[in-house]
Amino acid sequence: MPERWLEMLRGTPEHPKAIALQKALGLSKPNVVGLLELLWHFTAAYAPAGDVGRWPDEAIAGYCGHEDAPLFIEALVAAAGWTVTTSTA
Repeated sequence: MPERWLEMLRGTPEHPKAIALQKALGLSKPNVVGLLELLWHFTAAYAPAGDVGRWPDEAIAGYCGHEDAPLFIEALVAAAGWTVTTSTA
């Protein structure tokens, strides 16, 4: 049985969040689009409820092929806003 499709919406590469992530990580647009695609695959496979934060930063960054886990996660959360930090308090 085929896996479900993941869909990247048109305009993602030009989205202000993608541009902010590109600047924060110092990467090219194709690299950033690839990182986002891998992040979405990781989330679909290991955090389908969206609770990707339950995984260690190193696991997420490693899956996405980024060697600097703190920089990668900080850029996603703070600089680009692709992920959302929630409080349990």
